[in-house]
Amino acid sequence: MKIIYEDKYILIVYKEAGIPSQNDSSNEKSLMETAEEYTKAPVCILTRLDRPVKGLVLFAKDKNTAQKLSQMIQNHKITKIYHAIVCGKVEKDGHIESFLLKNSRLNMSKTVNKGNIGAKLAILDYKLIEEKNNLSKVEINLKTGRHHQIRVQFASIGAPLYGDVKYNPEFKHKRNVTPALCACRLEFLHPVTGIKVCAEIDDDLEMK
Repeated sequence: MKIIYEDKYILIVYKEAGIPSQNDSSNEKSLMETAEEYTKAPVCILTRLDRPVKGLVLFAKDKNTAQKLSQMIQNHKITKIYHAIVCGKVEKDGHIESFLLKNSRLNMSKTVNKGNIGAKLAILDYKLIEEKNNLSKVEINLKTGRHHQIRVQFASIGAPLYGDVKYNPEFKHKRNVTPALCACRLEFLHPVTGIKVCAEIDDDLEMK
């Protein structure tokens, strides 16, 4: 487990693609289990990543800190920055706001109308970093944290993520590929000490 930031109250670690953030039906060892082995105590996960997605995951070491961080996330006081490579061209600056509905049986989500029962508002902003060979690299400021949000919302504007077998038809029947997506930066004021925390990693995403 690669630790990016740690103090008495919080732990930020790097999750590799393919590892579950927390326990699931696969019974494979999760990042949360590894974190608890390291701390020798229960931890609370605050930023979950889809199994095939790599990047930073935030844990709290106690319930009080977890409650404060959870409230900060709800109030958009934690900046969550992702980098992704999408297929096609996108605007230089964009805002995507839609309602998503999760299908637990298929483990997928889709965009729906506002009035649909169970639909949740999903918001993100993005900016173009680079274009190459009909691919676009973008930086995403994730405002909400819905199920498969980034993957679904970019697919909904005709720019599905490169390597995404669930939402990009080009990769639907391919194996050993993962979405070109990385949670590469977390920024916030520490809920206990008040200091600014900025955890950042290289995305390692290559334009083909």
